[in-house]
Amino acid sequence: MPSSSARARPLNGEASKVYKLFKSGDDANFMVAMSLIDTVLDGLEVLLDDLHVADDGQIKSGKRFEGNDKNQHHLNALLMALVSASPSEQAQHLREKTKIIKITTAAIPALSAFPNLQEVTLYIGVESVVENLEALGSTPSLKSLSLFAQAVTFNSGKKSAQLKSLKGLDAPNLIHLTATGVKLRDINGIEGCSKLEDLTLQRNQNLASIDPVSKIAPSLVSVNLAGSSDIESLNPLQKANLLEFLSISFLEKITDLSEIKN
Repeated sequence: MPSSSARARPLNGEASKVYKLFKSGDDANFMVAMSLIDTVLDGLEVLLDDLHVADDGQIKSGKRFEGNDKNQHHLNALLMALVSASPSEQAQHLREKTKIIKITTAAIPALSAFPNLQEVTLYIGVESVVENLEALGSTPSLKSLSLFAQAVTFNSGKKSAQLKSLKGLDAPNLIHLTATGVKLRDINGIEGCSKLEDLTLQRNQNLASIDPVSKIAPSLVSVNLAGSSDIESLNPLQKANLLEFLSISFLEKITDLSEIKN
């Protein structure tokens, strides 16, 4: 269990200033703070007192990581960056015990340091634009990865998040992959997931091609492409001989299913 707030070590000096940048909720401040983490890592390690891993394998946080609609995704990014990068025994213990990560974040976390990680759900923060998944690193123990855009408050004037590409995905034992409503432009990177059975790519209206799927088609059992209206061909699914479920609702450019008939 984490130390109580009364016993938690205080933040001091430059580390305190960087922490305040994360708490500000300002996107520009967040970018500055992320660039400074390595320089104040020793000072930020006192925040590890606010963290523990529950019996179900999920990281739980205390008061100093509690935020609001404006800054929670920034504080969560700090949490993940700190746990991933800290060389301390405290952080190592957290990484080894973590099996499940479910978090809203403004940045893709580095997960290669988590040796027993099995399930990850990431809600990418409002107005965040993420180029790819290279930051994840190698995750050979990962079985399930779900990627969503954080919900945008009605009339807020904010834009939903974007993940442009799956490039960098290195999860050879992945079984379930979901990337829903994240405005994907390509799915390069998926070709290394040779054990993938369940693929969901719903509501990615800018995704025109699923060509990389051709290399993993033989293992696929369920594919959901509903709402990804720019997809032009299902030819990459030709070798999906185990396919039991296929959803192509609102794919108006798909008029011929003969290319996937066995």
